[in-house]
This record gives sequence, structure tokens and C-alpha cells, in this order.
Amino acid sequence: MEAFEKNSIYPVGFIDSGIGGLSVLRELKGLLSSGCYLYLADSARAPYGTRSQNDLFQALIEGAFFLKGRGARSIVVACNSLSIFSFDSLEKSLRIPVIGAVVPSVKRAAAKAKSKVLVMGTEATINSAIYQRKILELRPDLEVIGAPCGKLVDLVESGRWDGKDAVSEVAKTLQRYICDDIDTVVLGCTHFSFLSEMVYEIFEGTASVLDSSKEVAKALLDMLNGSVMKKSSGSIFVTGDKNVFLKKARRVLSNENFAISDSKHLLGEVPLENRIQPVLLAAP
Repeated sequence: MEAFEKNSIYPVGFIDSGIGGLSVLRELKGLLSSGCYLYLADSARAPYGTRSQNDLFQALIEGAFFLKGRGARSIVVACNSLSIFSFDSLEKSLRIPVIGAVVPSVKRAAAKAKSKVLVMGTEATINSAIYQRKILELRPDLEVIGAPCGKLVDLVESGRWDGKDAVSEVAKTLQRYICDDIDTVVLGCTHFSFLSEMVYEIFEGTASVLDSSKEVAKALLDMLNGSVMKKSSGSIFVTGDKNVFLKKARRVLSNENFAISDSKHLLGEVPLENRIQPVLLAAP
């Protein structure tokens, strides 16, 4: 990542397909007393986890340029499926820093794990093998298993992350891995932050659960490097149903006040001079 001016960090823009990225924002707000945030919920294209790499890269580029156009001076790709790409060319085109979800989580997993790691993610994230490959680059002694858990994204996005249905669905999804001597579980999807306690209980406390949302928030805090604002402000842009998203956002952010806009027609073609070719993430 290039060096950027300290006072150029705010507003911070967040990209996700839905409410998963709000878990990152919630974690960050727990670490900071104030800040200025822009959040893009690209729910019209949700779920990202079932899309092709070309579709994902298009969503990443359009979302990043949209937020830059709205005044963002740094961007958090608060989605693991979008974080499988290198951000080098994107940073150069935007001229602002970009943080993804994968690298902070990989570093934490490599430092924490003892012998066997389970990575929970969407089909797009697991099929890219980005976590498996990057963790093994840092810790070749580990065994890393990828578990596609796309149905859990749908569970969270539907707002049912804290009921009996959630417990049953999480247990069913992870059943085949319970007796597999897993010592570390990586929640490789920001939606899964809402299910972290359930995952811990299902493994009966025998496995450490690493939440990618927490790791991204810590990485962003390091990037902010003491930069503070006197007042907090937030704006949410939604490409899908604004009212449906608003109800879920208020649950996650404890009814905090923020401006919300219908952005169905605001995402468009990236200018030709800013076209970037997709490159998968390099070594952390």
C-alpha cells in the first residue's frame, strides 16, 4: 500500500453486497468515538458469493469509483469475496488507500493456529482458494480446510441471525467438521460475524474463532493512525430495496441516525481510462 496523507483518510467508504460489511463498521465504531463513513450496500447484486470472478471484479471497481465520487478518501472492501483481488492497480487509479478483508484475517490465522484451520466462506471465496493458499504461504505446517457456507449468508441477510433457525442451520452446515480436530475457525465472510458465538458454541470451545470483521476493523484503525473527527456522520447507499435494508441496518447499528439513499441508478460504467484488469491477491 502506498503512503497517503493522514488527513486524507476520512470519509471512509465501505463496500459490501448487504449487511455483512456493517459488522466491520460496527466493530470500528466500537474502537473510535467518532468518524465519517459512507456505506455502499450493493444488494441489487447480492449475494456476491455465487458470482463469477469477472462479475465480482466489476462490482468492486464500480463500487470503489462510486464511493470515491461521493467523497470517500479511503475504502474498506468489507467483503471477503471481493477481497480475493489485488488492490494495487485500484489504489493507483483511485489515489486513495484500499483495505480488504482477506489479508488481515490471513495474518491473524497464521499467528494463532496450531495445526488445523477451518475457513468458512462463500463459494466464491472458498473456490478461489485464496485463504488456503495465503495461510499456507505463511505457515506451511498447517492444514487448511475450506468450507463453503453460502446458505449462512442468506440466513443473515434475511435478518434471522439470532433465532433458533440460525442455531440449527449453523450446526447443520458445520456438522461434518466438528470431529475433525479443528483448532482455529476463520469466519471468512463478514456476514458470519453475526454468527460467531454460535460457531464457538458448536465447536464447544475447542477451537478459536477468528472474525474477519474484527480483523479488518483493527487494520483500518492502524491505517487511521490517530486521525479523529469532532463529530460522527454516516451515509448509506443502497442499490436494492432501501426500506428493507434500512430495517436491518438499524438493528446492526443500534438505531443510529444516518442518511440513506436509493442508488439503483448511480452505479455505472467505469470511465475507459480507469479500466483495470483483475489480478488475484498476491502474498500478504
